[in-house]
Amino acid sequence: MFALAPGVISIILLSPIITALNLPQLITSINQNIADNLTTPSGFGVCFSHSKPTSDLPKYSDCEKVIRQRLPYHPGKATFHSTGVDDAFRLPIYEEWGDCAIMVVIGGHQVTRDESSWLDIHRAATEINEVCRVDGRTGGKIQVGDERRVWIKLSKVMYGGAVNGSMASAENVNVKII
Repeated sequence: MFALAPGVISIILLSPIITALNLPQLITSINQNIADNLTTPSGFGVCFSHSKPTSDLPKYSDCEKVIRQRLPYHPGKATFHSTGVDDAFRLPIYEEWGDCAIMVVIGGHQVTRDESSWLDIHRAATEINEVCRVDGRTGGKIQVGDERRVWIKLSKVMYGGAVNGSMASAENVNVKII
C-alpha cells in the first residue's frame, strides 16, 4: 500500500480543471495562493556580501545549520529582554556552526525589550541567509519585533569566537525583505 501526498491527490482530483486551464495561469494562481497564505517577517535587511570579499563571509550552508540547529524553538509570541529573568527569551544569544555565527540582541539606545517570537527570528534569519547569498557565501543583519528592536546578524566567526564586524556596521547595502 502507498500513500499520496495531499498535493498529488489535489492534482489528481482537479485533473479535468487543470486541462481546461492554461498552465501559466495555473502556476500564477498557485504562487499567489501561497504568497497570500504565508506570514513572514518583513523589514529591512542588510547584506554584507556587497561590500566585503567573499573570504570575509561565512558559508551559506554553515549559516543554514546554525539557524536550524542552534537557535531555540519556542512557540508563540513573547517579550524578548536583555535584563531580568534568565529564560528562553533573554538576549543576547550567540551561536556558531562551522565558520558562521548568529547573534540575536536587543538593539537601540537604552532598549531592553521587544515583542516577537522565535519563529519570526528563524524566518528572518533564513531570509537574510537566502537573500544575501553570493557564491556560496552569505552574511547580513535584519531587525524583527513589534518595534524592530530584535537584531539578528549572520557573520563569519573570527579569532576564536569573535564576530566579524559589529551590529551597527555601516559598510553594507540595504535590501528590502518582503
